[in-house]
Amino acid sequence: MIYLYLFIILVLVYYKFNVINHIVILYFVWFLILLFSFFELSELHIKIDDYTYFVIALFLLTYLIGSFLYRLKLKLRNNSFNREEPATQYIISYKSYIYFYLLFLILTILNVIIAGYVPLISMILTGDSGYGTFGISGLYGFYLAYSTAIGILSYYLYLVSSSRKYLYMYLIVFFVMILFITRQNIIVLLVEPFVLYGLVKNKISNFKVILGIVGVLFLFSFIGEMRSGDIKEIIKAKDEYQSLPSFVFWLYGYNYFSALNLNNIFLNTINPYFDGSSFSSLIPNFIRNIIGLNFEHEYFLHNPNFNVSTALATLYLDIGLYGLIILGLIFGYYTAKYYSLSKIQNNFNAIGIYSVLYFCTLFSFFTNYWFYLPIIFQIFFISIFSKFIFKRRSLSYV
Repeated sequence: MIYLYLFIILVLVYYKFNVINHIVILYFVWFLILLFSFFELSELHIKIDDYTYFVIALFLLTYLIGSFLYRLKLKLRNNSFNREEPATQYIISYKSYIYFYLLFLILTILNVIIAGYVPLISMILTGDSGYGTFGISGLYGFYLAYSTAIGILSYYLYLVSSSRKYLYMYLIVFFVMILFITRQNIIVLLVEPFVLYGLVKNKISNFKVILGIVGVLFLFSFIGEMRSGDIKEIIKAKDEYQSLPSFVFWLYGYNYFSALNLNNIFLNTINPYFDGSSFSSLIPNFIRNIIGLNFEHEYFLHNPNFNVSTALATLYLDIGLYGLIILGLIFGYYTAKYYSLSKIQNNFNAIGIYSVLYFCTLFSFFTNYWFYLPIIFQIFFISIFSKFIFKRRSLSYV
């Protein structure tokens, strides 16, 4: 166990704790998982099995190897982050942007009309938000992906143009997600713009990082309390730790219990199912219902209030340890690819896609967002926006 800690620390030091780097953020969040496994803040706390630590270490290593493989490919092609490229200018089609943004507003209104309520307002008036059944059934995931994509597009345009109208457009999307109590998308609209800022402005101060982390933790805690109740009661916090703030227990809960649920899966699963279940969340609900593609696997939850088991759980149940190794290589390879492209090309398509993959990597402690439609489908919309809003014009050096 101590060797795993040392390995993680060495990787973080090697990459100089650059929080915009996907490897740093991956290793940091899994470091937190391992760290919380030592602190018995809850009466439900039990020891994590050594095999679980082994699988976690193997995934981290294969992800790192995948990243190195892409860097090796760059070197073989005589490419590097420092290579001079022809200067590129983009003409922004404001008309196209407005059309896409109007579509977001129309879809938002349709969701409200069909549902007949707004979750946050409903919670204030009746005490029941109804967020779980809100939205157009089967298509709500597409709407969420589209909304967050248009949100980060707006923020990107604000960064490159300094025009506050785009910032206001971004804030409207953010406010809508608050009204709909979509904690997941609220966090997306905080994390991905953070990545955009770091890559476009090419600077992130430690103060801003700390301030951002604290802000996200408080927001995460606040929304969690609204949706689920008192976290200290949920996890049965020990008396001696009752004085700690709620966000500490939310952080503990979603780190430790994710690892503990993963631990239970490893201990209780004899063979993987090989049934494609880990990929099923890429298919809209209404299609899954039509073709009967609904899986009811046992996830051996230690606490039903924490029903997540990290990104590794569904993958392990579906394709086993060897499949997990292969996907670790693929995730590391393609995230490294778009990290490289975001620095070389420095355009919205590369930076936007990297921000999505960065989010999936960051929240791998929570669930598998790599195969989760409302998150990963942002990539499709980012590519569409890049094609129709940004008109490329290359200028050769004289």
